[in-house]
Amino acid sequence: MSSQRRLVSREDQFRSKKAGRAAAASASFEEKIEKLVQLQKISSEIARQAGRKGKEPWPIQFPRNLS
Repeated sequence: MSSQRRLVSREDQFRSKKAGRAAAASASFEEKIEKLVQLQKISSEIARQAGRKGKEPWPIQFPRNLS
């Protein structure tokens, strides 16, 4: 198996990061809150595994689209 790493220019990294930020900014408010709660769950789990008391994620239920 080859262990070659693809070299990415700094400009490509900046372009990719800018596109990701634009995608996040254009998300709906509901999508942004859902992502925030996902990050809260991750943070809470990491704190719990490290033996600390982390803040509990917001108790929000997100409806799933049935399209």
